[in-house]
Amino acid sequence: MGNDSAGYPAVWATGVTHCTNRVAEIAQTHVLYWGGTQESNIYLAHWDSNEVDTYPEGPCAAGPWTSYAEAMVYFPAGYYPAVGTIHVSGFSTIFADSCTVTSPGGGGGGGGGGGGGCIITCPVAPDVPAAPEQR
Repeated sequence: MGNDSAGYPAVWATGVTHCTNRVAEIAQTHVLYWGGTQESNIYLAHWDSNEVDTYPEGPCAAGPWTSYAEAMVYFPAGYYPAVGTIHVSGFSTIFADSCTVTSPGGGGGGGGGGGGGCIITCPVAPDVPAAPEQR
């Protein structure tokens, strides 16, 4: 919660995919819905990086807000599996009179795993010495 770049009250979500080591590529899509209406859709890819952050936003409005993030992590040569998919969603209800979050929640991840809320953790294959880091 806060203000958008024009100073109006806004709702936004935070999506972070963080790996303890650099990977070949992290590509993240993050969508913010109000009710059944898509308010924001962000796609961001970083190469030779260990983190991608996305911040979709929408105008402050009462009702259910849902944030859905999906990341594709492409590991360096020699890692198995070579790619992992991570899905995370979160849900909040906003009151228009105060425009504050009253019931934040989160969902776990499918695919390669994931944290609750909007934080995503990269999976690492068992034969790779690096371990995922939860933030």
